[in-house]
Amino acid sequence: MVDREIEQSKTLGNMIDKHSDAVVDSMKVEVEKLKEQISLLTDVLINKIVPVIRKSESFEASFEKTKGQIIHEIMKLSESGRFDRQAIHDLSVRVFGGKDTSLTKESLQTIGVVMPTCDRPGNLRSALTSLTEQTRKPDKVAVVNDGSVDISSVLEDFAHDLSILVLATPEPYSGSSVARNIGLESLNTSYIAFLDDDNLMFPSWLEKAAGFLSKDEKIDILYGAQLRDDAQLTTVKNWFFEPFDFQRLKQGNFIDLN
Repeated sequence: MVDREIEQSKTLGNMIDKHSDAVVDSMKVEVEKLKEQISLLTDVLINKIVPVIRKSESFEASFEKTKGQIIHEIMKLSESGRFDRQAIHDLSVRVFGGKDTSLTKESLQTIGVVMPTCDRPGNLRSALTSLTEQTRKPDKVAVVNDGSVDISSVLEDFAHDLSILVLATPEPYSGSSVARNIGLESLNTSYIAFLDDDNLMFPSWLEKAAGFLSKDEKIDILYGAQLRDDAQLTTVKNWFFEPFDFQRLKQGNFIDLN
């Protein structure tokens, strides 16, 4: 009886192994097909569609940037050797369009800022002031109210200096993540920065960050050091900077979105 059960277990194990191998082989075939389709699509886009639209000189730089982004996403697929959902998503956005890939002259190199705020109108005023002092002012500022305090009077004071989109969370105190996502969805600018209402932005931050991103097509996100105001520190500047660690980031966010 025991020998029979052992034999049955071995048979079941062999069936599972064969089924797993078949699934893996099938996925490899599908990935190869996908790569071929992407290669063909890219060839058509770069060699046939782009030259036609390039007849308009104002679009040439924009299409050069898009072409570089497409090639970068294809390389991510080729190097990974697996079904990379993020790479395919990024590639499809580049090819078929999306909020962040508009090729119009007006949206080229535009900057948006997402600013969640919660019952701190005084701090909000200071944060908005730091945006008006930027050497490169943002094209749009999405202020998302996650509190119950009326901030309309504060926003009115900046109406002439900043293009402000006034938003609110579905319910007060939904949390900063909800507020940031609402602001993020509302913007269609080339670049997006985050600034909480209790922080200030150094005057050249937007200009320097946008310039750095535009120089390297492989870089999609950047963050910088922070100077923290600690009442206990009177002589030493409290700089906060964490070196980038992708494995650590997958376990939990250690980067302050400001």
